[in-house]
Amino acid sequence: MSKKRDIFLLRCVIAATYNRGGSEGDWAMDLLNPQVDFVFKRIFGMQENQDVLLSFLNAVFEDSNEPTVSSVEILNPFLEKDAITDKMSVLDVKAKTDDGTLINVEIQFRDHQNMVKRTLYYWAKMFEDQLQQSSQYHQLRKTVTINVVRFSCLPGHRFHTSFHLLEDAFKNKVNLWI
Repeated sequence: MSKKRDIFLLRCVIAATYNRGGSEGDWAMDLLNPQVDFVFKRIFGMQENQDVLLSFLNAVFEDSNEPTVSSVEILNPFLEKDAITDKMSVLDVKAKTDDGTLINVEIQFRDHQNMVKRTLYYWAKMFEDQLQQSSQYHQLRKTVTINVVRFSCLPGHRFHTSFHLLEDAFKNKVNLWI
């Protein structure tokens, strides 16, 4: 993967998040528009497109000052229910990196006023699903959620925002991966 390709792919996704000009009857562009959930999943969530997902992830990680990854495996996007009354959730893209980091990539262009809670729910469910009976806590791997949205769900107008667990008094970043 070249750095130019990583940047190009990220720019393609960014460009797709803004209203593009064109006529109402431009069905071919609508059919290939990565804003459409189905198209997004076909571009980033298919085994044969792992290189596209890898390039996208590395562009995002680089922008967040996080280490890049050398490989990615696309996983089953279903977050299974543990009980009949549990909520069934399906992620847009679920993947695992070469170091075991779990990643969820979501695309959302309508503001349903629930993105923060939904993000935390998906993140927590992916984190929790890692341990089985008799598993040890040290086996838990880093879990990352990347949201591509076309609305402001947080105060401020930053294009790319990154969150971490912080200790309140001293604002020290909690590193769970020592």
